[in-house]
Amino acid sequence: MPGDTQTPVLPPKNPSQPGTAAWLYDEVVRFIEPDLMSDRIVLARKWRDGETDVTYTERQARYDRAKAAVEEAMRDIAALSERDGTAMMQELRRGAEQADDEQRDQDLSAIDQAMDEASKTPPPPAPPSK
Repeated sequence: MPGDTQTPVLPPKNPSQPGTAAWLYDEVVRFIEPDLMSDRIVLARKWRDGETDVTYTERQARYDRAKAAVEEAMRDIAALSERDGTAMMQELRRGAEQADDEQRDQDLSAIDQAMDEASKTPPPPAPPSK
């Protein structure tokens, strides 16, 4: 309905150390199923207490779907990382080759200039004859 607004639900903060595999896992899973984050998964046993078989089965099915989505996301990340890593190495190689080409051009230009200067310099006088 017009005028109805819902406050967006933000995912929980990532509890893991940045740059670690746990951080990457938590960064992906917090958007898919926050219950499966590394700092929350240990609570799963407590959630089972007082849960009916039906709600347990539903929760497990939800977790199974989430695990599949996380695995797919991780495969996508790995593929992108490999592709981006390859592209980055190719770009670095091209940059190094270009720098080598530029340096070679500068060296050849300096040699040409030195040869031009040498050809403009008059030869030294001949030693006197005896």
